Amino acid sequence: MLFTQLLFAYYFPRKIEGKLMYYVIPIVLTLIPSIYVLLVKNSVIDSVVHYPDSFISVAKMGPDYWIYTLPNVLGILLIAPYFLFKSKAFTGYEKAQVRFYIIGALLMMVPLVIVDYFIPIMTGDTKYFVLGPLFAIPFTIGAAYPILQSRFVRIPVILGNVVVSILKLVFIYFSLLFFTVFLKSGYYLNSDRFLAIFVFALLLTAFYFYIFKKMMDLLLDFIDKARKKREVVERNFLQVSGVELTMDRILVNLQRSVKALFNIPKSGILLFDKVSFTEKYFSYPQSGDFAMKDLLNIVQFWSKARLGNMIVADEVRKGNILQGSEIPENIIQVLDFMDKHKIAVLYPFNTRTRFNGLLILGYREDGYPLALDEIEILERMVDNTSISIGRAILYDEIQEFSGTLEQQVNEQTQELQQTVLELEEARRKERDMLDIMGHELRTPATVVKLNASLLEQYIHSNPKNFKKYLDRIKNSIENEIRLIDTLLSSAKLEGEMMDLNRERVSVPEQIETVIHAYEYQAEAKELKLISNIDDDTKDVFADRVRVVEIVDNLVSNAVKYTDEGSIIVKTENDGEYVKVSVTDTGKGIPEEEIPKLGTKFHRVEKYINEDKENPIVSPGGTGLGLYVVFALIEMMDGKIWVESQVGKGTTFFFTLPVYKGQRDDIVYTKEKDMFRKFGLKGSRKEK
Repeated sequence: MLFTQLLFAYYFPRKIEGKLMYYVIPIVLTLIPSIYVLLVKNSVIDSVVHYPDSFISVAKMGPDYWIYTLPNVLGILLIAPYFLFKSKAFTGYEKAQVRFYIIGALLMMVPLVIVDYFIPIMTGDTKYFVLGPLFAIPFTIGAAYPILQSRFVRIPVILGNVVVSILKLVFIYFSLLFFTVFLKSGYYLNSDRFLAIFVFALLLTAFYFYIFKKMMDLLLDFIDKARKKREVVERNFLQVSGVELTMDRILVNLQRSVKALFNIPKSGILLFDKVSFTEKYFSYPQSGDFAMKDLLNIVQFWSKARLGNMIVADEVRKGNILQGSEIPENIIQVLDFMDKHKIAVLYPFNTRTRFNGLLILGYREDGYPLALDEIEILERMVDNTSISIGRAILYDEIQEFSGTLEQQVNEQTQELQQTVLELEEARRKERDMLDIMGHELRTPATVVKLNASLLEQYIHSNPKNFKKYLDRIKNSIENEIRLIDTLLSSAKLEGEMMDLNRERVSVPEQIETVIHAYEYQAEAKELKLISNIDDDTKDVFADRVRVVEIVDNLVSNAVKYTDEGSIIVKTENDGEYVKVSVTDTGKGIPEEEIPKLGTKFHRVEKYINEDKENPIVSPGGTGLGLYVVFALIEMMDGKIWVESQVGKGTTFFFTLPVYKGQRDDIVYTKEKDMFRKFGLKGSRKEK
């Protein structure tokens, strides 16, 4: 039996090379005198007494019995230290197996040494040998339990429950005994029997709940000293996780509580996307060489294989060993990863949201695995954390939505404020335009009225003055018509109600018409109005009336804002387009004003020098002419740009597409309301 114990100690729970001989050699050496006194000297047993009635025999030990028992006693004393030596190399499940085996062996060997060795040596009586086999029961339980089980109950829990259960049985026994004595005492009358039983039961119940139960709790706290601490830590954990909405604090609370409860120095948490398996949050001490991809692959594999909620390295390894099959490659990868990073447990969360998590636990400082009661606590904590994570994610989403909504509201408010400012600016410009328009319309009408009055005086007496006043009336009427045309065009463009009749148009002809109309004004200012038209200028596909309107506006501005020099109107072919330019030698436009040209109601009103003595452009005009020009050219698929130097002059360029046999393109507005059709009612362009 001694050598069986040694072989079991060598191979359980797994073989570790070295140092077994240090324990075997002393035992072997003691076998020599043991065999000598047994076989040669024959001094182990003096005599044997038989008891036929009891079917037993009692031997009286000789003086050398202690030498005979020396190998067994020494073996018992050496096997326990050998197991303790082996346990230093184990962690987790294997360490717990050794611990249970040592406890079972001690429960067997200590009383066995007493009844089989010490008592016979001291008294020479062997009648207590019959009790020896009974002490093998604790050893059998201590060895079988860790072999068959993958999760253990902590020894203090077992001991505490056993003691409390025994005391409860004792309490019940003495309660019944006292009740029986009480009934037999005769201290009550027959009529008071039921009342006496009721009073006795009431007192017994009060004693149990107010005294006995508290005493049992104190006893459990004494036996399992970590019990009270676990209750406090778990209560504090629940208080924090129940109200906390910040993800980091929830996870840190779990890590801190795990370390305090289970004495696990290294623990971490991984939060990942359940769909894409991408990392969202990760915390693990000394994770520099941590392969996140490998960890996510393990989680993905474990999830698909449906191998259980919790990954315990010892259980995975033990499960495959007990089944007697080879470990699959994926399982080997899981074990290798956990062994490499000294991970004992991977415990997944269940957040019921898009994100899920994983609790990563290293080994305890004492090397033992988590017991059943500790796993139950861990399950409660993980379940509670899962709920807290889900709540925190929803809270973050609400906060993000609230922030986004607030940002959108602020942006919309700013846009609305900007729109209000733009509307106020538009109203201001409209008021200015109305003032200017009133002035511009009133001036020609006043001139016509005045010259008509003067004309009545000179129509017969002075024909020369008659011609002068007649020309003034003609020019004023033309200016009035031009101003009204510009106003109508602007209104139609603003309301997208402009009708275009695109056809084959000769640009030179339209330019000649406009130049002829401004010859008189140019001569009056001693300006040279030059037509530099290419004889090979191609026809364009455009609206004839609008082409005249464009050239008329540009030439009119050139004549108006040029005091001396010349105005040149030039054409040239430019690939698929005909390019027209109007160049003057006026005062020019500042560079910062050029991008604003073509904006409705915009008028250049700046000055060259700081003393503002020399105006660049007269503040006259409505600011609608160039707005109409830019819009019409764009509508006819052309382009317009400006080049100008202050003090030297300005050139307006524009292009129109060449006519290539296109069909006449007549576009009519569908608006039946004539007031809206001609821009006489306000309309707003939808954006």
